[in-house]
Amino acid sequence: MPVLHLDVKHETLADLEALLSTRLKYLQVCKSARGVSAQFNLMYATWKVGMKSILLLCSYFSVLLVFAFAVEGHNVGAVFAEEPLTCKVAPLPKIPDGKVGEASPAFTWQALAGCTDYQFYLSNAEAILSITWVSAEEAGCVGGSGNCRFTPDRIFEEGDYGWWIRGWQPQQGTSKWSSGTRFTVDLDICAKVPEIVAPIDTAQSGTPAYQWQGVYGCEWYQLVVSGPDGNVLREWVKGDDIACVFNTVCSYAPEVVLPPGRYFWWIRGWSRGTRIGLWTAATAFTITE
Repeated sequence: MPVLHLDVKHETLADLEALLSTRLKYLQVCKSARGVSAQFNLMYATWKVGMKSILLLCSYFSVLLVFAFAVEGHNVGAVFAEEPLTCKVAPLPKIPDGKVGEASPAFTWQALAGCTDYQFYLSNAEAILSITWVSAEEAGCVGGSGNCRFTPDRIFEEGDYGWWIRGWQPQQGTSKWSSGTRFTVDLDICAKVPEIVAPIDTAQSGTPAYQWQGVYGCEWYQLVVSGPDGNVLREWVKGDDIACVFNTVCSYAPEVVLPPGRYFWWIRGWSRGTRIGLWTAATAFTITE
């Protein structure tokens, strides 16, 4: 393995041990295997006088270096092994972001390999609301892949908030903070009952178009139609697929053909924030042909 020659004046194990005992924070490396001068942050040190050996764990930018020192006479050398460091970059926040329609949202971010804990920071325009440590185990992301998830023990009032997240690993400390992610709690999102437009009372065709007023914040709608023999239709309709937006008439015509008879239908909305809205009252209509 490559040998690093250290620019230290301590040429005996006792001298080097005394140097470390002063909690030296940095070792200046005059020339590394890369041929450049660099400064190594001392993270951990242990030594055994009887074996005349010292082990140092240092961080050098994004590389983990393990130094094993051997003292023979007046020569002090070092060999090192390289291993990629993790938990250095800022985590990527996911949600909440933008408008949120629930009072106790879950916070998710992309996991970082190597992080054992995360620090969660929450504030509004007036104050810091929370600085909390969350273990990777608690957040369900021990393996360092996928998303971490954390739900604070708090009820959010309507208003504007911001949150940040950073990782931590015992060997190298904390990562960079994520960028601030802003969100607004608006408890009216998809909370209202849709207003039925048609059909009401009578429908001339066996394939009627179901129409309702779009509700603010709803992304999907669930349509249920019931006839003499029970439910004949139960279907989720994506708002984007039918150009259904707030305060417009949304229209959906399924391919199910209804025979003549009397029917009832219901509609309700859904959003990622509020989850699921309230059903409309049952609305009756009759197929005449």
